[in-house]
Amino acid sequence: MRRKYTKYLYIAGVLLVIGNLLGSCVVFLQVNDTTHFYLVNPMSYIISQKDTLCYKKRTENTADIDGTGFFQRPTIFFHSTYCDKILDDSTACAIESAARLHPQTHINLLYTSPVELKTWNHLLSILVKLPNFHMTGIHVESYADGTEFEKFWKSVVVYNKVVDYKLVAEYIKFLTLHKFGGTVLDKDVIVNKCLDELGENWVIREGESMLGTDAIAMSRSDFNRNFTAMVLRSFSQQIMKGNINVSVAITNSFKNLCPGTDFTETYTRCHVPPLPAVWSCGGQLLRPTQVR
Repeated sequence: MRRKYTKYLYIAGVLLVIGNLLGSCVVFLQVNDTTHFYLVNPMSYIISQKDTLCYKKRTENTADIDGTGFFQRPTIFFHSTYCDKILDDSTACAIESAARLHPQTHINLLYTSPVELKTWNHLLSILVKLPNFHMTGIHVESYADGTEFEKFWKSVVVYNKVVDYKLVAEYIKFLTLHKFGGTVLDKDVIVNKCLDELGENWVIREGESMLGTDAIAMSRSDFNRNFTAMVLRSFSQQIMKGNINVSVAITNSFKNLCPGTDFTETYTRCHVPPLPAVWSCGGQLLRPTQVR
């Protein structure tokens, strides 16, 4: 009897695998003159992941971001890509610390969640009273419009659900730098000293030989737009290959622009102006007191 049930389970498993493959299709996508293909199961598209349901929807709070001057400068950006809440408690703490330490800087929270009673965090009621804090609802599907990454963003990241909300936040972060410039902080990065002394162009070091993505500042120059475009191209290739490491993407892009870079130095300068500085904080939460 046990052997009979085992046989039935084996047959059911085989049929499930075959059915899944038959229900899949091969998708070809052109990215940077390279054609990639991968299997997509239509059922995984129909049964959307809860984390990404809001990415294709516009709401009454979605802003039409038109032009590079939409955000006032100087600015610090935070990105929250949840669909079931605008932000969590740790993000609220990070935003408050940045806002209070940078009273002359515009602190912008770019969020994707609809604004409803169930998505509103009580700490937002405190944040909105800060004079330099601003909330901007973004439409994820169209956020890359007008850039070379528009087709990739819509076809792969949004429609085919190959990344989760954390990776969407990473991609949007570099799109923000590419389009607008400014400073981006991860939603759990809490500052305890003003960042102005670091200048307009810096990125943190992660370990002895890698760059991190927790905190980055880029002025909107041709050099920096070229750099962020290189990071986004590398990131896109990683997504297609299913092997994602954003620190590798930013590190390799910097080395390609600045050959011979030594990340053991606190400040590394590139020979092409403007001169980006690499700021070391050991991969920990951003603590400007660690600058040497």
